Amino acid sequence: MNSDQDKDFFIGWAPTSKGNRRFLLAGGIGLIASGMGLMSLLGNAHEPVGLGQWDQGQTVNLTGIMVNNPWPHLLMLNHDLGVKSVFLVGSGKLRLEKNRLFSDGILVKATGSLIKRGHYAMMAISDINSNLKKVDSKYSLTQNEEIDEGSVLLSGEILDAKCWFGAMRPSSGKVHKACASLCVRGGLPVAFCSSGCGDESELLTLVRLDGTAHNHELLPYVADPVVIEGRIVRVNGMRQLRAKISDIRFL
Repeated sequence: MNSDQDKDFFIGWAPTSKGNRRFLLAGGIGLIASGMGLMSLLGNAHEPVGLGQWDQGQTVNLTGIMVNNPWPHLLMLNHDLGVKSVFLVGSGKLRLEKNRLFSDGILVKATGSLIKRGHYAMMAISDINSNLKKVDSKYSLTQNEEIDEGSVLLSGEILDAKCWFGAMRPSSGKVHKACASLCVRGGLPVAFCSSGCGDESELLTLVRLDGTAHNHELLPYVADPVVIEGRIVRVNGMRQLRAKISDIRFL
């Protein structure tokens, strides 16, 4: 067994031949390079997860005016956060319990972890209290002031606001459908994005024509491409898309 072919014959206890070593080294380098290229392609093709932030280990205190419709939120007395309104939600995928709510116009101090994306914010509540006194009239006069911006026809996606703000990544699309459906069932704020759901998108809260929250009738349309005909109304610094269920259609 002295031929060149015999020298490349594999024997478990014998040293690997030079030919086999070169082959294995070249093959290993090729596999690594191919894997890195594939990961790069998949990463570039994936929708960006966004810049939403939720540090559950950091507790903050906020003071503002309680507003219950369409979902509980604080109308901020100052704009240190860069937002005018902050949604208030419970733990997990559930709304804030009714026994922890206060009447509209009451000055409230809320404690919890802040979920923030751009100029949108939400607080997962750990504690909430109030002295049950109405705030000064100069703030009450602007509470719930509605500015009708006219009718629209928009295409986009219905999603839950908590995950989009920063509680989940990704926060939109088919991969998020089950999670978004649970959040909608739990009574969390519902939103609509019409330009790709990225960080530069302006989110609209999706409500009924009278400004109240939709219920489970929205579930069939969550996280699917839809077109909605309705009206844009600005309330407390947030833009609402007001529409009937019959005005929502699949694309």
